[in-house]
Amino acid sequence: MSAVRSFDVWFYIVVGYCFLQVVQLQENVALNKATTQSPECPGYEGASHLAVDGNITTEFGQSKPHACACAKGISSTFWSVDLGKPYRLHNIRIFQRNSNHFTLNGFSVSVDASPCYQWTNSWSPPTVFNITCDKTGQIVKFSVPRTDYFVLCEVQIFVCADYYYGDVCDKTCNCRVQNEVCDKRTGACTSGCPPKWMGTACDTCDDRYWGTSCTRPCSTTCKEASCDRVNGNCQSCDDRYWGTSCSRPCSTTCKETSCDRVNGNCQCTYWVLFQ
Repeated sequence: MSAVRSFDVWFYIVVGYCFLQVVQLQENVALNKATTQSPECPGYEGASHLAVDGNITTEFGQSKPHACACAKGISSTFWSVDLGKPYRLHNIRIFQRNSNHFTLNGFSVSVDASPCYQWTNSWSPPTVFNITCDKTGQIVKFSVPRTDYFVLCEVQIFVCADYYYGDVCDKTCNCRVQNEVCDKRTGACTSGCPPKWMGTACDTCDDRYWGTSCTRPCSTTCKEASCDRVNGNCQSCDDRYWGTSCSRPCSTTCKETSCDRVNGNCQCTYWVLFQ
């Protein structure tokens, strides 16, 4: 079996033909990277690189060579991977042996020697599970504080692909400089936001614009030209207008030409008695 990756799938039609475009949203930065571990389990061929070789089988195997990394230390046991350069991490997926889950009880994860995660539950981890590790670094180390067999079949460390951000990498960067790679957690851009956009991730329309692409200007009769970012309705009208888009003028007979913003009612400057 091959390593699991995260994709976004788009369909589009050109001159009667349907095309499929696959966009990879997350990248497994641990795949085929350099690894090290405590001494290999005696009598087994469970080299450290087997935990990042892309094979997500959880069958340890009855004969050599085995499919999973297996280590056994003296006073403690560890396995680590060098990602090659620092990354801002978040999601780690772990595939362990489909039996003897207790070998991972109490395991911890550190990034560049800084604690990141620890399994504190009284029960054993499942065969396949995810953990959250919000750290930036290069060396990711798994360890247990005891002498025991420590088996990892595959470790996947995901970061967002370039131009995507968010916890599940489902949001697209929107920077003033179009080829800039934004912060993969927050979407922040060093070049700032494009015209008509605002916010940390440049994902909100400027006060004067609305619509999915922030290209539609608010009505000039909206107070301070500000409107709802979704439907363009004015938050408040200039004194002489009313209605959801502030496009309806108050009656010229309204006192100071000012009227109710919802229904146009006003206090008249004069009144006429019909007989």
